[in-house]
Amino acid sequence: MDDGDRLGTPETAARMAAAASAFLAALTAGQRERTCFAFGDERRDWSFLPAQDRNGLPIGALDDGQRRLAHELIVTGTSLPGYTKVVSVMAMEHVLRALATSPPRPVCWAPSRLHTGCSPRWPTTRNSASGS
Repeated sequence: MDDGDRLGTPETAARMAAAASAFLAALTAGQRERTCFAFGDERRDWSFLPAQDRNGLPIGALDDGQRRLAHELIVTGTSLPGYTKVVSVMAMEHVLRALATSPPRPVCWAPSRLHTGCSPRWPTTRNSASGS
């Protein structure tokens, strides 16, 4: 993208403000209460890992129109590659959730456990025919 394709900061801010207003206007009072927070230091306390007790409004709690407006808000503040990354991460939430709650897997890279519980079995430096 060259600089001619970028919007200036005031235009981007205006588009984001309009999209945020439209999104918030589409929410119920209860949803707005779960969505809006004071702008403080807690904004730095986040994780990309799924969490059961996360504050905020899950995207799954939105209806189709609200979800469309949420995506429009994201679009206003990201480039096309950035939006693609956001949507990809959202699509993989179920994988992160499964990994976060699954039992630990064997440590496959430890030399002493190279052939214990790991798949695929990678060849070692030992000659398997001689057993040495």
